Amino acid sequence: MWREIKNVEQLESFLEEIKNFHDSWIYKVELISGTSLNERQGMEISISEGQIIYQSQLISANFELRLKGIDCFHINWNEAQSKEMSAGLIKYEENMFYWYSDDNFEDLNDISWFCCKKLSWRYSS
Repeated sequence: MWREIKNVEQLESFLEEIKNFHDSWIYKVELISGTSLNERQGMEISISEGQIIYQSQLISANFELRLKGIDCFHINWNEAQSKEMSAGLIKYEENMFYWYSDDNFEDLNDISWFCCKKLSWRYSS
């Protein structure tokens, strides 16, 4: 069952539940751009959305984030770097959720991050 995060208290509860992403990593990403073709081959714009599956050494089940209304999405993929996170960060500011794969960064290009309008989560197998 998906649990929508609607306020700072629910966000803090989620972060506590998943141990602030400590020793977690992105396992799988699925994105829908929000642009598609209709039956007349015309372009249609809709709300972009995605799902991210995370795995963790500290949590026995995988957990997923469902993003709706994605504004920005960046994956930093460097084969020479380890993929696990020591501490992720999610902020809720100006009606947007901002997720960062590291809570201590100087350049957004050095980390993975996204911002979206709606955020839900659940445990998965």
